[in-house]
Amino acid sequence: VAPLQGLLAESENPLARLHALWSLEGLSALSDEDLLKALSDVSAGVREHAVRLAERRLAQASVLADRVLALADDDEVRVRFQVAFTVGELMDTHVPQDTRSRAAAALAAIALRDAADPWLRTAVLCSAGEAASDLLAKVFGEGGDGKLSPGQLAALARDLATVVGARNKPAEVQQALQAFARLKDDAEVEQALLIGLGNG
Repeated sequence: VAPLQGLLAESENPLARLHALWSLEGLSALSDEDLLKALSDVSAGVREHAVRLAERRLAQASVLADRVLALADDDEVRVRFQVAFTVGELMDTHVPQDTRSRAAAALAAIALRDAADPWLRTAVLCSAGEAASDLLAKVFGEGGDGKLSPGQLAALARDLATVVGARNKPAEVQQALQAFARLKDDAEVEQALLIGLGNG
């Protein structure tokens, strides 16, 4: 274990660090400290795999959760893609409300940054769950301010509204409709939201 930890911390070869990370996991010897190092690695591939390995620990280790949520703004798309999936672990009701709120904000940031990428949108939707209506409100609030093109906003609105409709919770549908009411006569987005709710 000790030589693997040394390799993870000191090797200049990203592939060696990645193998050390997974070897420690395979030996049930991967510590939170090892993961924190890997989550801050200069190699995007190591960060991506560290996010994946941190997933099961997020609800119990707030320092890991904080670091993973910070990676929602990572420069590498594959890291953001993995973060979008992993953040779903923080959407469970047994997770403190403030952590769930930060997780929803991280998902919204990824959704807005990567709205044109259907794979990233899918990853966000997989984790949205009961936060879908909150995400929809955030997307309309921020995406409607010119951060997204009308087509990107419409696609994202349709997808999130489909999740809200499928959940069929009156309070969430009402929140989606309130967000809809704040739209500024954007027929494409309005139509996408209503179609999404109906399909869901």
